[in-house]
Amino acid sequence: MVNLTEEEIQEILNPEEDQTEIESLHLLGLHDCALAAVEQKLQHTQDISTLNEGIKTALANQRYELAADYADRLRSIKGLDKFTTHLISLAYNYAGRNLDAYIVCREAVENSGCFGGGTDFYSLACRASSIGRYEESLAYILRQLPLLESGEHYLKRKAFLDSELADAWNQAEKSTPDLKQALDFYFEDWKSIARENQSPTPERWVDHSDLSQVPKEFHVLLKPRCASTFETPPIKEAEFPELHRRYLEWQARTVAPRVHAFTRYMENCEGALLEAQPLFAEFQAGKGRLWVARSHLQAILKHSADCNPSDLADIPLLEPLLAEFRAQYKESPEAFRFLVQRSTEVTEEAYAALPPINRASGLAALYLGNKRSTEGNYLSAVQAWLECAEIWRWDSTPLLNSIFAFQRSNRFDLASKALDLVRDAELPPHTRERIERNIAHQKNDRNLCYQRPRIPTPEFGGLWPGANKEFIKWLESRTPLTTTK
Repeated sequence: MVNLTEEEIQEILNPEEDQTEIESLHLLGLHDCALAAVEQKLQHTQDISTLNEGIKTALANQRYELAADYADRLRSIKGLDKFTTHLISLAYNYAGRNLDAYIVCREAVENSGCFGGGTDFYSLACRASSIGRYEESLAYILRQLPLLESGEHYLKRKAFLDSELADAWNQAEKSTPDLKQALDFYFEDWKSIARENQSPTPERWVDHSDLSQVPKEFHVLLKPRCASTFETPPIKEAEFPELHRRYLEWQARTVAPRVHAFTRYMENCEGALLEAQPLFAEFQAGKGRLWVARSHLQAILKHSADCNPSDLADIPLLEPLLAEFRAQYKESPEAFRFLVQRSTEVTEEAYAALPPINRASGLAALYLGNKRSTEGNYLSAVQAWLECAEIWRWDSTPLLNSIFAFQRSNRFDLASKALDLVRDAELPPHTRERIERNIAHQKNDRNLCYQRPRIPTPEFGGLWPGANKEFIKWLESRTPLTTTK
């Protein structure tokens, strides 16, 4: 007896045009019949499509050696696409041919010319772990998580249950990232992934490799959702509610230490990046990116206990800013901390209540303009930003903000004039060109330079692609005494 949901029945009764007989048999759960159909087809043709179906059908029947045999035949055909090559790697993986699976997986990614997709990294992480390359596996899985698209969202939870990645998470538990690794692996919303994995629901999918780790009492719940993945269908959940509850509890217990390892590792990445902010600021200042260098200094202050700018390292190119910050702090530590820590609260009333030096600062004018802008008072915001530009003649932030405000108020002529005043070093060419196009087409799209990462790195949220690697080369060229711990 085959148990199907109403949606699955409708899918079989109304198949898509390209749905084959073998795929229909799979949907019915008749995997042995599907395998017989594959064998019959292979007597007449050894084409890519049939061998593809053969691998998936053999996997569904847990005939892993047969799947690898089909994969060997398929691999001899030239011109395979990335998806097909990944399928060959999967077949080798299930057949225990781990090194072959790793090599083919790398071929699938490198030969495609588009290395870097989320599922690419996920596959490589699994294959690297299977041959004992746990540090490499961890690197791949950490790169994978922020790249997953909406349709691959389930992998953000499956990654912590996947038995093939267990050793990668063990690697995260016992290792501490250096600065280069922190730059490679840190991403802004990692905490959302950790929070999402605190919940036992939705149920995480499992695959053939996981079945040996899943207690056998739970196997009765699982039904193939495709050739390689299993989950509990609603009818099984309804039939065994208590068993399903305990299955989710088992998943949660298995996942918890891995999520902890991930959290610990990412917290260490954050620590390494915060410690490096003075070096980031010096590097950016040397490149002429003074407004980004300021952001690095402010990141130090925001994450410090007392927000004291006297603790900031002296950077000659940023001396005017450092002197201004220190004068503000000397006048009123409370007022300076308010500006640094609570910038979104600089209302007209809060601005007027600041003591003289803090009120006359670039920070106060910048954040007053920002507050007016969020309230839709764009031209009034520009007035505050122009005051900031008089104080910070070296910093392009007030000009960049004004450009966007002019766009939002349909003053594209003024936006163009403001853009002309931004120094070349302060804006990547591709970003400047994009803003120029927006102005030319009278569009008020939000500009890329408007973002403010919570913990900025040299790439500054993608504004300067490749700047992280550029920074590492710059750091390596310095004497050992000036590098981070």
